[in-house]
Amino acid sequence: MCRFIEYIKAGTCISGLHRTGAERNKLLTLLGAVVVSGLLLADGALAGEILSCPSTVTQTTPSSSTLPPAKASPSGRFFFAPFPFNETKRPAATAEVASLTPVDNGCITEVTTPFQSGAPYMILGPDHRLWYGAQGTAGAFIGAIDPTKLPYTPTEYGPLIGNALQLTVGPDGNIWFVEQGSYDCLQTPPSKVGRILTHEPYTITEFPVPGPISPLYGIATGPDGNLWFTRIGDPGGCSTPPAAKEIARMLPYPPYTITTYPLPSFGAAIDATIGKPYKLVAGHDNHLWFNISPYMGRLDPYNGKIEIFTIPGATGNFPDIGPGPASDPDSIWFMPTVNGGPAMARISTKAPFEVTVWPLTLLGGPNSVSPGPDGNMWFTEGRTGYAMGRFNPLTGEVTELPIVVNAYPRAATCGPDGNVWYSDLQNPLGLTNIPGRLAFVHDLPGLGTEQGKQFCESLMFNMFAGQ
Repeated sequence: MCRFIEYIKAGTCISGLHRTGAERNKLLTLLGAVVVSGLLLADGALAGEILSCPSTVTQTTPSSSTLPPAKASPSGRFFFAPFPFNETKRPAATAEVASLTPVDNGCITEVTTPFQSGAPYMILGPDHRLWYGAQGTAGAFIGAIDPTKLPYTPTEYGPLIGNALQLTVGPDGNIWFVEQGSYDCLQTPPSKVGRILTHEPYTITEFPVPGPISPLYGIATGPDGNLWFTRIGDPGGCSTPPAAKEIARMLPYPPYTITTYPLPSFGAAIDATIGKPYKLVAGHDNHLWFNISPYMGRLDPYNGKIEIFTIPGATGNFPDIGPGPASDPDSIWFMPTVNGGPAMARISTKAPFEVTVWPLTLLGGPNSVSPGPDGNMWFTEGRTGYAMGRFNPLTGEVTELPIVVNAYPRAATCGPDGNVWYSDLQNPLGLTNIPGRLAFVHDLPGLGTEQGKQFCESLMFNMFAGQ
């Protein structure tokens, strides 16, 4: 038997060292106190016991002089003492620790946004804060949170004229976003492209998008140093001729000129089944990739040429796409519906643009997919079941972390703390009394490590540089 102590901060989610079978830690948590194996500790310390000590440990000194000498795990996070503690000398617990729930394969911590607004998308900014678009009954805002500082305190700026959807780091180092606009002919609110400075005074500027009514969706910084966004076309009889499905380019400096590139005809058979252009991702091939279900699209930002690629067996719409993991940078990943069921898929950004598909069985419907700091692809699930999913690109193994009811995970991204964060919409049934959420997954192998932080930072830099 081996006793252990872990030093924690208020708000940290605790999960066991061993998570399955008889090796699971004996763990019980109470609001305002932590009790493990009958041992009560103060000052944010957690204690417990497992069946065996780690085989590789290094000598260290605990931060509290009241604790016995101990050994640390390789990560330095867990401290082990292979002898009984003198429990009579332990003070009563005083640190308030919220939401301490052990979960297999990791923990999920949720953060309520200031205006209780749902957050559809989130990205890592150059200021090492996570930026998101917030929308709810209090209005629409742009929010930011520093995941490296406790307590987690989101700040929201605005209000905006319309709801912010997807965001990107612009070539000027600021956050750019699209305000989608309404799906009706009144366009109230109208479609706009917005920018918020990532430094004081955090000024927000909103730019009208000229032309026929056409809601916006995705935005990305291209390798040419310009901003690119998608226009999904006429929402239904709003103009004659109807607004085309387009990829648009915007100069990120005055006069902020917008140039549109309508999708060409790909032949009668494809034109009859092709969907709308949605999310944009800058590939390592100096092209912009986008999902246009049930196909994948690619645009050359230097000449406006648009190509599409067929996904074998894919039908209907599929959710947002993402760049490949660190082990596979020359790829774009997505989650199509293949032969009637969900699947994970990748397309190589190099000729001959090979497509690989893995059929999946999931709790819910996939929403988006992104690379994580642990080398896996992370995805969100909603509609029929709510979960965070992890896909191992080397083995094809899938792990799902169910999320509480009345949550709707939308998009995942790397945080500067080396964890996976995701934005959370309000309940899909339209309830307005459900707080908006930001959340993150931690206590997983590879997450929260220095290597994970470096990967997240390099991913942010590559997306910012359009490489």
